[in-house]
Amino acid sequence: MLVTYDSLLGSAVEYFTDSIEFYKNQKYKNAVISLWSGILILLKCRLFKAHPALIVANITDLLVLNDGKLEIPNLELNEHIKTVSLSEMLKRFKKFGISNEVYNRYAEGLVKIQTARNQAEHCVCSFSSDDFLEMFENIVPFVNDFFEEELNTDPADIFKNWSDFLAIQKLAEARQKNVAEFIDKHTDIEALKMGTHISAACSECGAEAIDIGDKMLTCKACGNKEAYNICSECGGVFPENGFVSFYEELGLCYDCFAEKSGMNDDD
Repeated sequence: MLVTYDSLLGSAVEYFTDSIEFYKNQKYKNAVISLWSGILILLKCRLFKAHPALIVANITDLLVLNDGKLEIPNLELNEHIKTVSLSEMLKRFKKFGISNEVYNRYAEGLVKIQTARNQAEHCVCSFSSDDFLEMFENIVPFVNDFFEEELNTDPADIFKNWSDFLAIQKLAEARQKNVAEFIDKHTDIEALKMGTHISAACSECGAEAIDIGDKMLTCKACGNKEAYNICSECGGVFPENGFVSFYEELGLCYDCFAEKSGMNDDD
């Protein structure tokens, strides 16, 4: 497959676009994987711009001897030619004096996405909308700055769905603001950080709500507080607005009660 700068950039855009679509369809694991793939290929675009051979892991795989001279023909990728890893890319940026300021600026947030992607690839954990928004907080600034400073391109001219990026960025910023305001108002920051390992989805916004030691569920995003019950059988946590599915006098959730009472037995 012949690789050009435009085809490489197109692949990056496609991964970012897929990530947005996965997010919209609540496929957060896929959204994280695609997001990281887009970031990696965007970095390869910068190397490719300096010289196409720099995106190949073993540059000698490309060399051909022509009339006593070593040459690198048009870059074609196949199963025998692997592209460069992130760690090697960073080494090449430094070795060849290629600008990498934008990546360094957002490295802390990008490394978190890389870690999440590795967890997603190996099915170590699942992801929620809140998890994705937390990762997304730096993505639009990173992509915008990378396109403008490293690729000398306006991302709005490349992404057909740039407005979707901006819309999700607003959600991420709102989430960050709500969390910051809630932490500022809370008197016991350590309790907020640690919690009691009791959590459930907030009945107001769907984000994670935790018991920070006051026997109430407090939403990390919107700050909503509500009482809860814990099923003595399965250990499930049921917020106040979910009490209709919980028998307080029995200490059982509806599913456990149904199982114990035989309601789920076939006729």
